[in-house]
Amino acid sequence: MVMPKKGEKMEMKLTSSPWGFRFYNFENYCAFLKKIGITGICVFFADPKELLLAFGDNMSDEDIKKIKAVVAKNGQSIFEVCGGGDYTVKTRINEEIEKTKKHIDLSVKLGAKIFRVFGGWIKEEEATDETYEQISESLTQIGKYAKKYNITIAMENHGGVTRTAKQVVRIMKKVKADNVGVNYDPANFQFHNEDAYRALLEIKEYIVFTHIKSCKKIGDKMHYCRLNEGTIDYKPIFAELNKFYEGYWTLEYEEPKDVEAGTIDDLKILKSMLE
Repeated sequence: MVMPKKGEKMEMKLTSSPWGFRFYNFENYCAFLKKIGITGICVFFADPKELLLAFGDNMSDEDIKKIKAVVAKNGQSIFEVCGGGDYTVKTRINEEIEKTKKHIDLSVKLGAKIFRVFGGWIKEEEATDETYEQISESLTQIGKYAKKYNITIAMENHGGVTRTAKQVVRIMKKVKADNVGVNYDPANFQFHNEDAYRALLEIKEYIVFTHIKSCKKIGDKMHYCRLNEGTIDYKPIFAELNKFYEGYWTLEYEEPKDVEAGTIDDLKILKSMLE
């Protein structure tokens, strides 16, 4: 990231991940983000029958037109979409890649520039060398497909086969598409007993997007929490990211029951830390 000159204030690119709002309808989600000054919207594909905010796989052009009308009314735009398939399965990997391509096609119509995916959902102890090879190859195919639309693919570290920085690097080193990178989520590393700052140093060349939240241990279990309640020291993380990162700082308050209050609180904390 290019640092401002003395006395010059640099614009912060701020947004919020949709997960904590998963039980909101889309209009209310957009309205809240507008209220707190967020104009770049993140959305996701899942089953709308289970998660009200989710976009379905079979959205029509009319559905997309209505969605774009809502964001336009609020002076917003959709720039990041989460979707895709499970790239750790063996028997239906082609179907999973085709599912992802369909999501990318829909994301193009929505105007997105970043498409976020997960490596897959196999248990870490069940993953083999072939599993990691397959993820890398899947991301290569997806990246090449997305490139023609000028879309960046961001694989999130999310436990399992992406629990550690070493695993993430193992996957990324064999991806042969220059528009595929990593969504760096410090709390997801810390949640799974991987130091968030040391992980950053290992994967920084791949980072294209971020999720900002925190976590803490209650008893013998880790829990996600507000930034000012967690154990992650963001000072060295932001200092390092500010050397090169030029993308969005994405809040991800995950608890649905107080997502508005939590997001507002975290937004204030994030702004103060970045300033």
